[in-house]
Amino acid sequence: MKICFFSLSAYPLFKSGHQAVFGGSELQLSIVAEHLASRHEISFIVADFGQADTERIGDYTFIKSIRLGGYLSPWFRVKSLFILIKALYRTDADIFITSAAGPEVGVIALFCKVLRKRFIYRTASSIDCDGEYIRKNGFRGKLFKFGLEHADVIIAQSKENEALLKKHYGIDAVLIKNAFAIHEHDETGIVSESEKKGILWVGRMEPNKRPETYLKLAKKFPRERFVMIAPKQNHLVEYFEMAFNKAQSMENVQFIERVPFDKIQEYFNKARLLVCTSEYEGFPNVHLQSCIGGTPVVTLNINPDNYITKNNIGYCADSVFEKMIDQIETLLNDEGDWKKKSTNAFRYAKENHDINIVGKQWEELLYSLARN
Repeated sequence: MKICFFSLSAYPLFKSGHQAVFGGSELQLSIVAEHLASRHEISFIVADFGQADTERIGDYTFIKSIRLGGYLSPWFRVKSLFILIKALYRTDADIFITSAAGPEVGVIALFCKVLRKRFIYRTASSIDCDGEYIRKNGFRGKLFKFGLEHADVIIAQSKENEALLKKHYGIDAVLIKNAFAIHEHDETGIVSESEKKGILWVGRMEPNKRPETYLKLAKKFPRERFVMIAPKQNHLVEYFEMAFNKAQSMENVQFIERVPFDKIQEYFNKARLLVCTSEYEGFPNVHLQSCIGGTPVVTLNINPDNYITKNNIGYCADSVFEKMIDQIETLLNDEGDWKKKSTNAFRYAKENHDINIVGKQWEELLYSLARN
């Protein structure tokens, strides 16, 4: 099959040394693409980063499309529409896959409907599923809704998102969990408890990630080392500077703006805890990377399908900050509790999110679409 992944910000994942920021949806599509590449012809439609119109990197063909940002001009919007359609034509793909809410979802759905191609939409966040993106984004939201309603298949990351799609749109989604390449030797490579130090936070510097809550936690634990990894985004420079300056003023906080993806797992492996303060998410990749490293997770309120408590890999504070403080104190001081959750974390990731397991579900779905 010829499969095209539409993922505008994915290019930096494949281009060595590229500094642009990518997110969880781009990462997940790249992992799925890598799994499929040995058996299928894979292309990516990506944004204009100044690269050639068509570029071959490894097993993938990259097709340049629109520049990111600049949606204010009506001319820019019209021009972007034609650029996107041209890029879709150039792939000659049988199946198109994209993830994350945006007006381009509607454009791809219409393109596939007219040309009788297959279209898969994969949810990236709870706001994709509960109607919030549509309510807040006017015509762009309506285009996204059109895309949801005309996709051949919608993939949900969790049962919660699956239920939200049914409730708000009457859509029956397919549940396929996030995936990582998890090797047998990963468990034996987990850093020993005595070597695991610090409380880690990793994410894009955005208001919904609530980095200020993490820094508030750092004040509550002045003797603990806090490590914050957060890349700067061009459209949120002032917000980044605010958090950066606050972190720099705190003696127990180490702020790191950028870590190459092939090095980031080391930080999860060496941390004693991962803290998540996000307001909303899909199924956070950082949670899984923490589990792969045998590092328990403490989250303010993100707990898809209650997986943290059900699998005993950490704690969820149910949006109560003081409760989160108590939970962190428990994991810092109760060796038995920490060890149990550390062991459970790796086991959970291996049994539920290994690409060798999840990839089979993708293969079955793709072949089913191709036959029908």
